[in-house]
Amino acid sequence: LPDDTAALVLPGGFPEQYPGELSGNYALRADIGALARRAPVHAECAGLTYLMSDLDGHPMCDVLHGSARFTDRLTLGYRDAVAVTESSVHTAGQRVTGHEFHRTAVDFAQDYPSAWAFRGAGAAPVREGAVHAGVHASYLHTHPAADPAAVGRFAAHAARELDHLAGLNVLKAIHAGDTVADRQNAADLGDLRFRAEALDLLFEDCGNFCGADVHYVLLRRIQGQTQRVEL
Repeated sequence: LPDDTAALVLPGGFPEQYPGELSGNYALRADIGALARRAPVHAECAGLTYLMSDLDGHPMCDVLHGSARFTDRLTLGYRDAVAVTESSVHTAGQRVTGHEFHRTAVDFAQDYPSAWAFRGAGAAPVREGAVHAGVHASYLHTHPAADPAAVGRFAAHAARELDHLAGLNVLKAIHAGDTVADRQNAADLGDLRFRAEALDLLFEDCGNFCGADVHYVLLRRIQGQTQRVEL
């Protein structure tokens, strides 16, 4: 991952096709493990299994301790769910409609606060997923267009992480004692601030995505300043 990564989204997929490749990329797994300790990470379905310690014996990212395994049963269906734990994506009590589609199951090795509560097969109550530090991971697929507030919340957490990284770059520049390094750090800092400003603007405008007053926001960086042009 790039050094200035401030957030990560791991969507669904078919991990059974590439378990060896996923496991073999040790550098990426280590980077994701380090990122998850300081920044927001949103994982769905296969993304959840990738964050586990292993998938059918193949070492994964070990962000969430426990094992994922393939089963003979397909879990499929729409869910009316409620978020039961505050996270980088959802506020507790927030209701969403999503769906499950997976042939894997996870067994956590420690107790994590659940991400969701909903009714499963036969109306049985289900607590699903995990929230840990900045990580929100579950089997439930949700659509961003149906919940722009969650997108804004995630972007806001990412913007705060960018601000934190920018502060670290300032400290490095102060102690570098090298004019060239100082100029490079200053350029990196400006880039980080620009991206943080862009995420802040996204957060401000997320409420307009689903309303009648839909507009587009063009972000331009001119002479070191961020400008917003509404179209």
